[in-house]
Parts: sequence; C-alpha cells; structure tokens
Amino acid sequence: MKFSPQELQKFYDGNPTTFDDIVKRYASEIIRFISFFTHNYDLAEELAQEVFLRVYQRRRDFRRNDNFKGWLYTIARNVLMQELRKKRYTSEVPLSETDAARLHEQTDSSQSQPDKDYQLREARQILLSGLNQLKYEDAELIILRYFVGLSLKEVSRAMGMPLGTVGVKIQRSLISLRQFFEKQGYSAEDFL
Repeated sequence: MKFSPQELQKFYDGNPTTFDDIVKRYASEIIRFISFFTHNYDLAEELAQEVFLRVYQRRRDFRRNDNFKGWLYTIARNVLMQELRKKRYTSEVPLSETDAARLHEQTDSSQSQPDKDYQLREARQILLSGLNQLKYEDAELIILRYFVGLSLKEVSRAMGMPLGTVGVKIQRSLISLRQFFEKQGYSAEDFL
C-alpha cells in the first residue's frame, strides 16, 4: 500500500497522526524482517522502535519522489546491521519456539488445528535451514523480496545495490535454495 502525495507531505511536515499510520501499517513487517536475523522477537520489537524513531527523525531526508517502503527498509536494515555488528549474531542460531509462535501469530491470525501448526513449524524450520545455507546478504535479499514483499526496485534501494545485481543474486540464491530443498526431499515449490 503506497502513501498518497498528501500523506507523504503530512509525514514530511511531522504530522503525528500520519506517523502513527506509518507505524501501524509497517510495524509487524519490520519486526518480522528483523526477527529473521536476530532470532529474538523481543529484540526485534525493540529494534523496530529504533527504526521508527529514526524514520521520524530523518523524515526530512526522505525524497518525496522516492519509494517510501524502500527508504523505510534501508533504515531498518541499517539499524539491524548496527545491532548485528555490536552483538556478533550468527544466522545459524535457530529461532526459539516462543519467538516462532509469536511470529506465527503476526502472520496468521486464524485459529488452526494442531496438525496444521505442526506442519507450519516444520516448514518454517526447513525454510530457515535453507536460508542459513546462503550467504548472509543473499538470505537478506530473499527475505526482503519474498517474505517482506518488496519489489526488486525496493530491494535495490534497501540494500544499496544496483537493480541488475539484485536480480542476479536473487536468481542464484533461488537456485541454491531449490537444490537444498531437493536434497532434503522436498519440492522447492512448497517453499518458494
């Protein structure tokens, strides 16, 4: 969902209602994105607050003809990278069951049967294992493109990479993921 030029102007001018709308619209996405890398839901919530604080503080840096979502994820990625460098996280730490359940609540508000919950947990674990096989930057590209839902142009903006490079790296990463899933006995189409 894009912001209208009028909404962007209100945001630029510091309108608190418009800023609240931004937080409501993107908070769960930002938390989910950060959780993929920190493997800690509480930390992801804390870092998301930092992201939105910076968004508000830097609202005048936003070029109104630029893509807002790409700009937002650039800030989110910078906050995340700062935290990862500070704490030296690795992408191999599994997401805890508590954090996975909280992420599941964010992504699926419907009540599901125990069998479906088990299948979702198993699929999530396999997917995380596949992402852990990729280089950190490549996993980040896949998450931004397919789980966050950014366009290639938005991913390019968020990652600070040329659009062509983003496309090539994503294609190579998808090939690696397909090979990983097939080695595990699964069809890549079940995950991608």
